[in-house]
Amino acid sequence: MDANLVVINSAEEQAYVQRNVQRNVQHDYWIGLDDRVEEGKWRWVDGTDYVSSVKFWASGQPHSTENEDEDCAVASNTGEWHDWPCSSIHFSICEKSA
Repeated sequence: MDANLVVINSAEEQAYVQRNVQRNVQHDYWIGLDDRVEEGKWRWVDGTDYVSSVKFWASGQPHSTENEDEDCAVASNTGEWHDWPCSSIHFSICEKSA
């Protein structure tokens, strides 16, 4: 489809994502953020600088458990971000250039 997982660049874009994920309270949605290459070093799929970008992590997030790496990010039904194992099954929020 020539699209990538969404990169959230602003509070307005976060609000848009949040409004749309709240419509389906049963699911979390993949966003284009991960720390698969180096634990704790989060990267956006399009190369946007994570350090200087806006962040909407839920309280206590991101974190990894002792038994499972949680290297990929989702937007929850509240819109807040959580890290999950990349092998988890979730819907995706994608975007593409106009």
